[in-house]
Amino acid sequence: MFLFINLNQTLHSKFIMNKLRPEMPPYGVAYVASILAKNGFKSILHDDNLLKYDDSKLRNIFRKYKGLVRVVGLTSITTTFNQISRVAQISKEELSDIPVIVGGPHARLLPDEIINIPSVDIVFTGEGELSILEYANGRSLPEINGIYFKDNGIIQRNPPAVCIENLDEVPFPAYDLFNISDYHSTRGIAKRHPVSYVITSRGCPYNCTFCSSKALNIAEGKRVRYRSSENVLEEIEFLVKNYGVKELFFSDDMFTGNTSHLFGVCEGLINQKLNLTWVCMTHVNNITEEKLKVMKRAGCHQICYGVESGDPEIQKIINKNINLEKVKTVVRLTQKNGIDVRCSFMFGNQCETPETMLRTICFAKDLRPDFASFNIATPYPGTFFRSWAIENSYLTNRNYEALDSSTYALVTPDLPLGIVEKYVNKAFRSFYYSPDYILRRLLKIRDTAELRRVTESAFYAFKSLPGVVGSFIKKGE
Repeated sequence: MFLFINLNQTLHSKFIMNKLRPEMPPYGVAYVASILAKNGFKSILHDDNLLKYDDSKLRNIFRKYKGLVRVVGLTSITTTFNQISRVAQISKEELSDIPVIVGGPHARLLPDEIINIPSVDIVFTGEGELSILEYANGRSLPEINGIYFKDNGIIQRNPPAVCIENLDEVPFPAYDLFNISDYHSTRGIAKRHPVSYVITSRGCPYNCTFCSSKALNIAEGKRVRYRSSENVLEEIEFLVKNYGVKELFFSDDMFTGNTSHLFGVCEGLINQKLNLTWVCMTHVNNITEEKLKVMKRAGCHQICYGVESGDPEIQKIINKNINLEKVKTVVRLTQKNGIDVRCSFMFGNQCETPETMLRTICFAKDLRPDFASFNIATPYPGTFFRSWAIENSYLTNRNYEALDSSTYALVTPDLPLGIVEKYVNKAFRSFYYSPDYILRRLLKIRDTAELRRVTESAFYAFKSLPGVVGSFIKKGE
């Protein structure tokens, strides 16, 4: 049996976006567990990120499965890096003969950092489904591509694994390992519950300087791979019939990038008549009115567009290259077709100044999306942004737990300590506390579901920003 622990991601609880952010199931583990189950191997999942285990509870979990477990598997994203050593050490103390394996985004980006942790035995450096199946089937470690391992204390680095070309061959995530209702999308997004995430592709065609998607994509040419629409629709029907799912969040980087794939999924949803609502993310360059019309008919009620900056020069520098006039056109077109718009913005990218951040705030207000998120640019491993920050000695905090997007990890000549956080708070105040926005939201309330959404998002926003509310009143902004 494989015992998987989804590690705890420590977040700065006072930052508004950490209050609003989603609680996602560990889909990486769920996909790995599903391919193991298909081949006769049992898995157990304990979600430390959801339940926040202390050391004593972790020890009890390991003791509970003593004699039953053959492998302990840990997830790794950048902000859980420090947790790997802690949990792996406890595992070794309680299950001394059981190997500890680690996979996930951070393991793929910086495998040497993880394999050098004393209590870690194997690191999976690519897409884990096929490599872990070879491991489970007993293939010798030197013959398994896509892993780093220790041989009598000596680190061995095997060649990369090939990517999975046909994503339809990957079984649906092992939904039986967790309770869907324990998780949620970003506060205030969902119209109905329960909500489930669905991933229909892997990869992103763009190369933004702040994003690690390209570095994580092991496909030749960094191309995007898609599941067939039939396979996606089969999973959706499974979720509705077995778990009562009423809303979906398509968590692809670029859900509308492939027109035939998009239309296949949307037309299938229309024909299935499952009465689902859903949300997706995409790029303004991949939207047309034809797409919007079929998406609306298929149940889409909100699209998130990554705009990032309202300054044309910053757009070029971060390799986003969005025409801001096109952003305005697409936002209006989306709203005209009855779909809410959520735009995400970012402060603190390379060459940012107080003037460019203020320009972004003004653009966001002028744009008038239904929702907006204002984020702190974070120098994640695998990004050009991080390389630039290190090269210029701007990175002031290399502790991975600090990269939770709640504080700015850089100090630049134009951005002294604390200035980015100040502008993020100013953006939230200026956007959400404006009479124009409040009136627009109130006028859109047509039913209890919309009232609940507005109330939920407002509750978490005000709960996390009491000091900001006070300063807002005091300054009369």
